[in-house]
Amino acid sequence: CQSIETLFNIGDSVECVYEGNIYDLYSTYLQYGGNADIVSLLKERFKKLGRELSFKGKKASDFAQIFLFFDFDFHDSKRTIAELCEQVLKMLSVFDNETETGKLYISYPMLEALRYTKKLPDADFYTYTIKRDECKKFKELTTQFSFYKNHKFITYDSKYSKEKKDDVWHNWTMLIKQNVEKANWLCKKKRALPNHIEDITQKELFNVQLKNYIEPKECISVLSAFALFLYDYFGKIPTDD
Repeated sequence: CQSIETLFNIGDSVECVYEGNIYDLYSTYLQYGGNADIVSLLKERFKKLGRELSFKGKKASDFAQIFLFFDFDFHDSKRTIAELCEQVLKMLSVFDNETETGKLYISYPMLEALRYTKKLPDADFYTYTIKRDECKKFKELTTQFSFYKNHKFITYDSKYSKEKKDDVWHNWTMLIKQNVEKANWLCKKKRALPNHIEDITQKELFNVQLKNYIEPKECISVLSAFALFLYDYFGKIPTDD
């Protein structure tokens, strides 16, 4: 997150780690009777953990935009596939606006989807899927599969040279492009950037995953929430100008 803020000059932000998965978020949401904002849910979560939020005195209306990043966690064995999907659909319906309740972005199957690629640009990225029984070891599989053995290829610090910044910027833009084009291929069967951002909403992507991968094949198509977020945030592939 720090690299994203610095490289893309997103501005001041407050970060908070939920320390739970999307299904924990769903359970806490239900405890509030299905009527709560994300800041209230975070306060409840941290209360249970015996910790205090860095912004404990603030409420949801104090933040201009709220973005939530969660893993799909397809390997969660506590719930059936039907239960997993029902809960994710509910969360996508509730957290669908960054200026109100907050906007939810899901990584399939988890954060490491950002690194699940051969040398950039990877022309085959749109074909990559992972079976449910492989999701638990996805981090290990990513290290074995990826051309990049860690996240240094997309890690940026303001002290870096211009050459290093250009390299990291190039890698990020390639990742964004191939994830967005894959999302458009999943939703519209077009291997190109979408005509409209609304063509690849988080809810539409999940419905496509559900219909074409989760239900018939018990697998998911690998996709990074962070790459899609940056495309949404800027409304295009970011440029260094």
